[in-house]
Amino acid sequence: MKILIETFLSVILITFSCLLFSSIIGGCMSINNARNYYAAVVERVENSDYSEEVIQMVRTEASEKGYELEIEPYSTKDGDPCYFVSLSYEVDYPVFHLFGTSVTKQGKLEGYAGT
Repeated sequence: MKILIETFLSVILITFSCLLFSSIIGGCMSINNARNYYAAVVERVENSDYSEEVIQMVRTEASEKGYELEIEPYSTKDGDPCYFVSLSYEVDYPVFHLFGTSVTKQGKLEGYAGT
């Protein structure tokens, strides 16, 4: 009887651990996707020579993907073109929905596109 209880508790603990770790891995993947998208946006803006059409296109694309993208002109001392790029994203951990709570973290990536 003692072995049965220990086995049952071990299975429950392993199941809970797998759910928790898969949720954490999913959150890390969301962060990685946001970083990759941010790098792609900066590259597209720089390669388009800071075209307003491309900037509007990436803003629309970001909102469709669930990101909040801000691209603002920034003046440099040399007068070179430069833009401040900010990407806000949310990371949801679905394992906490099992307990009736929602854990969502807000992340933000900021940097400059330009020389």
